[in-house]
Amino acid sequence: MSLNAIFNKLELDSKDREILFELDLNSRISVNKLAKKIKLNSGTVNYRIKKLEEKKVILGYYSAIDMSLLGFEQFRVYLKYQYINPEQEQELTNYLIGNNMIWWVGKTDGEFDLCFVIWAKNSFEFNEFWKKLMIKYRNLFQKIDVSLYSGLIQFNLAFLKPEKEERKKIISGTDKRIKVSEKEKKILKIVSDNARIGSVEIAKKLKITPIQVKYALEKMKKEGLIQGFRLNLNFDLFELNYYKVNFNLKDLKQYNKLVNFALQHEKIIYVDKTIGFADFEMELVVSSHKEFKKIIKEMKEKFFDIIKDYNYILYSEILKIKYF
Repeated sequence: MSLNAIFNKLELDSKDREILFELDLNSRISVNKLAKKIKLNSGTVNYRIKKLEEKKVILGYYSAIDMSLLGFEQFRVYLKYQYINPEQEQELTNYLIGNNMIWWVGKTDGEFDLCFVIWAKNSFEFNEFWKKLMIKYRNLFQKIDVSLYSGLIQFNLAFLKPEKEERKKIISGTDKRIKVSEKEKKILKIVSDNARIGSVEIAKKLKITPIQVKYALEKMKKEGLIQGFRLNLNFDLFELNYYKVNFNLKDLKQYNKLVNFALQHEKIIYVDKTIGFADFEMELVVSSHKEFKKIIKEMKEKFFDIIKDYNYILYSEILKIKYF
């Protein structure tokens, strides 16, 4: 079923699509500003947002944070299970979701069953976490793959409104370092998985003024610590398949050609920069496997002299997105 048909099935119109598109660009946008952008009154926009949340079209709002600026490294882990029952699987996922070092957890189909990404100050801190995980659950894993996650390029959900807007990207991963105050850390923690919470409410929680909250958020945005405020869209509700594709390349000097292709393609939402897994990694959401194969065919034909081979993983469920 096409995306337009799914929108009709969910009784969502073009204005709902515009709201979702704008909230993905900046989920902290005020109702009044959003209303002006899409030419509706603020009361109607507020009502529509609440309805989208009630219908679970919107699962939440999160802040994209570049933790490398605070001196953290990312490690990504893929796991393939063995001898595991449903209770053990739930215990494992709860353990990972509940760990504050882990910012992303997702179920996968194919070569692996689970993926998670963890922030650690260095390899020694990661190793301490790793030893505890292995002591507790090693016998449940048939296959393990660990790679260093050096950066991430995020693209907005342009497929929500492809006819009007340019693609936008945000990039994280740097060797620069900044310092943040304890107050800023507390604000960051609040907006990490609740990016739309108002400055007044944050101020009340922390017993500071709304002006201090706004200043701190603007400062962290300017420094690049906060890369953006994103929408957590319910891909399952739209019957969208979420693929992760890993390419091995003949000529790594041509890497940026693939990045530029991803920037122009409305269905590609991430480019992952890793060390020790694949030469070029991207993530995309499509309506069907047929559409996925069409995009891969296009890439293979366009970059026949660059791409050696590829494999893919299907993300079946995103369990956690919380950067800080």
